[in-house]
Amino acid sequence: MNRKQSSTLALTLICLILGFMMAINFRTQQDVELTTGVRDTELRSKVIELVNKNENLETHISELERLLNEYRTKSVSGESTAEILTQELDQIRHLAGLTDVKGQGVVVTINDATSESNQYEDPNLFIVHDEDLLNVVNVLKAAGAEAISVNGLRIVAQSEISCAGPVILVNQTRLAPPYVVSAIGDMRNLESSLNMRGGIVEKLRFWGIEIEVDVLEDVFVPSYKGKIDFKFLQPVKEGE
Repeated sequence: MNRKQSSTLALTLICLILGFMMAINFRTQQDVELTTGVRDTELRSKVIELVNKNENLETHISELERLLNEYRTKSVSGESTAEILTQELDQIRHLAGLTDVKGQGVVVTINDATSESNQYEDPNLFIVHDEDLLNVVNVLKAAGAEAISVNGLRIVAQSEISCAGPVILVNQTRLAPPYVVSAIGDMRNLESSLNMRGGIVEKLRFWGIEIEVDVLEDVFVPSYKGKIDFKFLQPVKEGE
């Protein structure tokens, strides 16, 4: 082997060793980066979890501080704790639909079609069904109605509207047409939601169902008179 060949072989060996060392170094760095990345992800998740918990605590603290300031303000003005709690209870009853209320809104009167169907038409298409009444109530809710009643029966979270043969059940009470739906809220929003093109009023009138929408400054909605019974619902204690 001459000198030139020896130099070439030595250079080749050096390059191989250098390449091997660089490969090992790259693999080591890659493993470290991968481990660090996994660790960073875990830490990031922990940080996000702690931030969320902290935000929830801050919200809860803010609410408690608001109530405390309210109690202090009313206490200074001469109101007792019992009076403050009574006011809060009245507000809860009001929101739950357990009190009579009034305000601007709409009154919707719905009745079966008066025109007779021919022998080839299904007569059930021309009478008011429970789903028709339910659709009217849902449209009013979506339009921001704050209180709704059907034939004097208050609609609350536990209310049901279902079919019972020739009549409709609302709050376990049998109702027959005409059906009068009273709703309190922004009367223009309620009216426009009912009378919108392709809306519930237009659909019912297509089948001859009689439906009228009256916009009034003073609508009365009575309180819920039924029984509220929770069989499965249980309150969650603070911290659970």
